Amino acid sequence: MRKEKKAINRKIFIEETIGTRQYFSYRADLMLYKLILCIIVFATINSMTSSIVFSFFITFQVFIIFTLINKLNLDRKEKEGRRKLINKTKKEYFKKKINDFDIDCFESLIQFFFVKQNYENYKKIEEHSFSVESEGIESYIKIVKLFEGAEVDRIDVKNFVALLSQKNIMKGFIITNSKLNDDAKELLNKVNDKINIEILDVDELFDLTLKYDLLPQNSYFYNKIQIERENKKDINKVKNNMFSSKKIIIYLFSAVLFYIVSKIISYNVLPLYISYYFILLTCICILYNIYNKINTKKAKGV
Repeated sequence: MRKEKKAINRKIFIEETIGTRQYFSYRADLMLYKLILCIIVFATINSMTSSIVFSFFITFQVFIIFTLINKLNLDRKEKEGRRKLINKTKKEYFKKKINDFDIDCFESLIQFFFVKQNYENYKKIEEHSFSVESEGIESYIKIVKLFEGAEVDRIDVKNFVALLSQKNIMKGFIITNSKLNDDAKELLNKVNDKINIEILDVDELFDLTLKYDLLPQNSYFYNKIQIERENKKDINKVKNNMFSSKKIIIYLFSAVLFYIVSKIISYNVLPLYISYYFILLTCICILYNIYNKINTKKAKGV
């Protein structure tokens, strides 16, 4: 069971690094490329030496080397995909949690972050605004908790700048679970040469959450990823990958290659049958893409 689970996870992580393609389609392509390469090597060596045994021996060496390269490549993609997918899932989890926080919980989290960074005398000065000290320098904090999809507006920045100016405070922090809109950023750029205002948005808060290890263990996210991917399984993805328009050239090239090999190795009809198989795949692929285009046009009402 553990081995099967590990295999499932491996597929999920590799798929994260190969875009819209599926693991099955990607591995099938690698096998096809390996087969084509071996056929080319075999045909070349056989035509040069006329020795079937020697040709098979060299081809087998190429097969082993290419298999090893594929394994190293898949291991690298798995490692990269694991890092990317876990980080993305953690960030989605964090964003959902922080959006679900009420304002009191959100402000308590911000206080925790500043205390952990050795800021002192954290105290409230007005609603959603606080002061802290670091190395004898006082700074103000403005906390803006918004609904998902909303952005920090120019007025929020303007009011905070006015507060800092009135109190003669030269450094401030605007902390939000969202982002600043363009107008707010423009105002911030205008005043930053006089007052140093740092923005801690959802990305910076996520980095701090990772730094202080506030998220569940990785095993939680592994299970979450696997459950979500299993719920999204779609057989059409396999079909669309197998008969993608990009595969037409590959299938056509393979058909021509095996036909040439059948002429070189005239005593063996297997390459010829394989050539016919790829011709059939090419035809099916072309018809499938034509059918898809017609259906797409109908759906758009063209």
